Amino acid sequence: MPHVSKYPLIVAAIALTATPALAIDPCLLGAWEPDYLVLGEQYLETSGATQVNISGNMYMTFADTGIGTYLAENLTFDVINEGMPRTEVTLNGTGEFTADTTDGAFIMTMGPFLYNAHATIHMGGDPMEMDIPFTEEMAPFGGAIGAYECSDDVLEFTPTFTEGEPNVRIAKRWYRV
Repeated sequence: MPHVSKYPLIVAAIALTATPALAIDPCLLGAWEPDYLVLGEQYLETSGATQVNISGNMYMTFADTGIGTYLAENLTFDVINEGMPRTEVTLNGTGEFTADTTDGAFIMTMGPFLYNAHATIHMGGDPMEMDIPFTEEMAPFGGAIGAYECSDDVLEFTPTFTEGEPNVRIAKRWYRV
């Protein structure tokens, strides 16, 4: 006679709530800080700005669960656009992402985030300051897809660019913290 569980509803609930584990390359585990010079080059490529200086700190941490976090601490983009006043945008806060890495390929998807952004515009005289409402589309760090190479000290992402899709929001080079 086949075995029948005395608790079929509990077994069914466990089966329905289980989520597949995300594959995380052990090399990625831990905290990383972006190469701010490379991040600045990326910013210039995508923004049309003529000059950017980046200060402050940004950290990305991978956990073996497939859930990662970003932490921005006074991450400031001091930007000059031709014909525009100098603008500083400072980010503070945290964000979460899911990561799946297999055979040198990655998929990172932005999760919940709580960032605040503050802008200072230098137009002569006293600078104009304002808080900027922050949306997922504005996130400089978030989701991306592509390939990666990881060593003990350096993590290099080669994001895949898809026309019309804002899916490349990750610094290309990171250093282990």
